[in-house]
Amino acid sequence: MAAEMESSVDPTTLYTKQECIGGGSFGKVYKGLCRRTGRTVAIKVIDVENAEDEVEDIMGEIMILSNMNSPFVTKYYGSYLHGSDLWIVMEFCGGGSCADLMKPGPLAEVEIAIMLKELLLGLTYLHDDHKLHRDIKGTSQSPQPPRLCFHSANTSQPPTSSSPPMARSSSRISASLASSPPP
Repeated sequence: MAAEMESSVDPTTLYTKQECIGGGSFGKVYKGLCRRTGRTVAIKVIDVENAEDEVEDIMGEIMILSNMNSPFVTKYYGSYLHGSDLWIVMEFCGGGSCADLMKPGPLAEVEIAIMLKELLLGLTYLHDDHKLHRDIKGTSQSPQPPRLCFHSANTSQPPTSSSPPMARSSSRISASLASSPPP
């Protein structure tokens, strides 16, 4: 699937934006509903006027997300320009994050094993496609359904020992991704 941003389509005719479920320096993530299918989605909304220095990074993010196709990584459904807001619509992972699951107390070893297995399957998919995830943490994983969640991606090359400190992701909401040249 090629990354295309729809500017002629009003996303409010396709999706109903519901409550805010997260946020970062460049935008917010909302729970939403696809009007056509009734499917629950995640809608990342970025004010492109306030993020004009990062527009190229955001477009790279959309390109990477649009080309992912794995049961172990959140699905990308489309991007739409609505006024100065960019809507990036993705699969909604309703189980919360792994960090949310740990709030009441420690997880059982069998639960940890299942989550790690799914995490490694997601990473294997990315690495086989010469991409790497640069920000794995408990908030970047959803146990229900088990997925690596990418609410932010970056197309820059992975840092080397001579690189400046790790560049910030385009939204700091969840995960960061980098394309890597084949070995």
